[in-house]
Amino acid sequence: MKKGILVAAMAVLGTTSAFAQYAGTQISDRIGHGQDSIDCLMNYSTYKEYYKSKNYRDAYEPWKVCFQKAPVMVLGLYTDGVNIMHWMITEGDQAQRQENFDMLMKVYDQRIQYMDALNSFSSAKNQTLKGTVLCRKAYDYSEYGGDAETAYQMLREAMNEVNNSENENEEVYGYILGRYFDLSYAKFKADSNHREQFIKDYMESKEICDRMLAKANEETNEAKKQAIIDQYDPAGYNIEMAFAESKAADKDELIKIFTPKVEENKANLDYLKSVLAIMSANDADDTDIYYKAAEYAYNIQPTFESAMGTAQRYYKEGKTAESVKYFNDALDLCPNDKQKGSIAYKIAAAQAKSGNSQGAFSYLEKAKQFNPAMSGRCSFLSAQIYAQQKNYDKAIEMCNLAASQDATVSGAANRMKEKIATVKARNAEINAYNAARAAEKAKKDKEDAFWNAK
Repeated sequence: MKKGILVAAMAVLGTTSAFAQYAGTQISDRIGHGQDSIDCLMNYSTYKEYYKSKNYRDAYEPWKVCFQKAPVMVLGLYTDGVNIMHWMITEGDQAQRQENFDMLMKVYDQRIQYMDALNSFSSAKNQTLKGTVLCRKAYDYSEYGGDAETAYQMLREAMNEVNNSENENEEVYGYILGRYFDLSYAKFKADSNHREQFIKDYMESKEICDRMLAKANEETNEAKKQAIIDQYDPAGYNIEMAFAESKAADKDELIKIFTPKVEENKANLDYLKSVLAIMSANDADDTDIYYKAAEYAYNIQPTFESAMGTAQRYYKEGKTAESVKYFNDALDLCPNDKQKGSIAYKIAAAQAKSGNSQGAFSYLEKAKQFNPAMSGRCSFLSAQIYAQQKNYDKAIEMCNLAASQDATVSGAANRMKEKIATVKARNAEINAYNAARAAEKAKKDKEDAFWNAK
């Protein structure tokens, strides 16, 4: 009898590959021995039947037996466990909410604890990645009632784990990135001393979105490409809007923060590069302290960041020849064409910001030559330049071109077209109003002239 039950229960586990050994153990080590193994298999079979019908309440107890007695039975204990505990927290007995919350955290912790064993029999697609699991744990900690400060620190630790991982599949999902930035924003609103870190959090979050959107361009599967875009384009846009709302990057505040710190760290290249990146990304790269940081950094070790800063200083002073030299130095300091394309693009953006649209277009052409994959971004920057010049028809044309060249900028291009349409409609109303006023005035002047003539 027991043998029949055991065989039937084992069949629920699926193929033999899903039940393979991991190094140095026997199959029984994954499900226990004797009666324990039978109990685990029967409970597994029971919880899976309830789980399939989304009856998470009744799935909980048999799932818990497997989770506690056979932690490396199957990976599904953890993926299913998260969904079960989400339901238990939100729909289950609210008197046990804290207990269920603690169990959810334990699901993540135990998955990491047994990561090596689980990975030994999991497919490449289902490998446990520590940073990714920590990100999800931190998100759920925040989502289901953990305090904001701890949630922020947990996400910071998780993102560091992802950043330091050599596994290219490690990633911070868009919704998690959005939560991290929201927590950082809340910290900034509560304490202005968090400003510098908040700016760094913004830049890191934006960089991740940009990197993932660039990854989408390399994806040949259209469905997967669109999935990446759908996840990271809205996240990046929302982060940008919140950051703009925060006014954390106010130029005067950045000058106030970095003026003493640049002097204190004038021999610290890493810090100087951080200052250059922050100020450049936040429209403060035309300030004396930015130029000072660039000078100190260039004297320690010429880098493309410090060369860019020096070039912009000379350009502002009207020393065009010197500025071109350092702009080209910035390009020369890049090790490969792909990065040179990015630097040429940054130079174009700096030129556009200073009002030198001709120089900007020239460097955009260089960017496309170095890295053709940047054509879409270059076309979008061209659209922005034309919009600044109020050449709206050309701007719309470049927006359409950008979207056709690079799906990852299509969202931004469409938003820009909507803004241009709004501006054009408003301008049409103003022009119509002014024309009516002018006609009215001309009529009155004609009448006045007639009566004055008499």
